[in-house]
Amino acid sequence: SRPGVIYAGTEAGMLRSDDGGRTWRDRNVGLRATAPYALAVAGNPARIYVTGFLGRSTVASSADGGVTWRLRKPITTDGFPPFHVVVDRTAPNAVIVEAGLGLKRSTDTGATWLASSPRFVAAPVADQMTGDIYATEYTERGERMLRSSDFGVTWTQGGLVHADDVVVAASGHLYSRQIGQKRLWRSVDGGATWSRTAPLPGNFVMSLAVAPSDPMTIYAEWADFDDPILDEPPSGTARSRDGGATWQAMRRSSLGLDALLVDRRDPNRLYGGIRDLGLWTSGDGGATWIKLSKSPASPVTIVQSADEPGVLYVGTVDEGVWKIALP
Repeated sequence: SRPGVIYAGTEAGMLRSDDGGRTWRDRNVGLRATAPYALAVAGNPARIYVTGFLGRSTVASSADGGVTWRLRKPITTDGFPPFHVVVDRTAPNAVIVEAGLGLKRSTDTGATWLASSPRFVAAPVADQMTGDIYATEYTERGERMLRSSDFGVTWTQGGLVHADDVVVAASGHLYSRQIGQKRLWRSVDGGATWSRTAPLPGNFVMSLAVAPSDPMTIYAEWADFDDPILDEPPSGTARSRDGGATWQAMRRSSLGLDALLVDRRDPNRLYGGIRDLGLWTSGDGGATWIKLSKSPASPVTIVQSADEPGVLYVGTVDEGVWKIALP
């Protein structure tokens, strides 16, 4: 809602810029943060959540755009930091955090917490169009997808799927990779049933993205680690317009995309991050790419908000969080 305001989670804690990143101010009053693991922003004025090992706590929140922070009630995480945080876009006081062997839910910005799932549930993600929350439950029979339409109050069990924590969702269409496999898992009914896609050229999916405006259009960045050239395994971008029934090769290179995002408004507009080579964009479905100017060197996460489609939020390896206005 205020395009010139940027928040960055860094090894020095939280920083804020009011002039598009030209100058920065320390915003660590009440926050004992070193390298926050996850950052989420919702509402106006901005309600911000940070997760990680924050001294006495694992969650901190700010109600004034990062001017001051409050350490919230600690969450038991079984020795692992909270790698995922999801905010209710209609009620910014509600937040779900990954807490080791399960999910925790708060409706008061983290002052109190309740269990939001059975044990052995992780990796909450939001449907880019409906706002439904999906999470992966680990059972003796395998992984199963859970869905919540009331932000973690109740969950519906889906079918078994042998997938890891890379899941993308739009309009009830879910896609997930399986490490070491050329085929993706796909669901068109919110995780209730699953099927396999056609095989990709490589045996490892580095990044995965679905078009919010057309959930049958998906992109996968693949690499072939069975190739004898181990130093730089071949990789490329593949596109499917039929939910993975067929694939079209869009790009082939030894430089894989560490992050991949499809623009909310255009299924042919892509954004990709390459370690040490910056942020790139394609307007023809990945056939040709142009580097974006004034972008971070090592993007690993790219997010586009439904409320700000003209802005990208980019998480990096060691340069904090960037906010980039699209041309």
